[in-house]
Amino acid sequence: MRLFAQAVELTARQRGLLVNLVRAAKSQQRLVERAQIVLAAADGRSNEQLVRDLGVTQPTIRKWRRRWAQAWP
Repeated sequence: MRLFAQAVELTARQRGLLVNLVRAAKSQQRLVERAQIVLAAADGRSNEQLVRDLGVTQPTIRKWRRRWAQAWP
């Protein structure tokens, strides 16, 4: 049985805030990683692509997709 990734949608303002967080020199690395996951997921990239491109695990990706969806329904 194949599981479907949690959909992630962003407003223009949310996207801008996340992009600024990723680009800021003094951002904590863990926050940058989370923002990159959410941005890439919102762009429609699969979990498998995120594992390859960001070097994070499937459970980490699923967690941040789910948490974003819960925080911003």
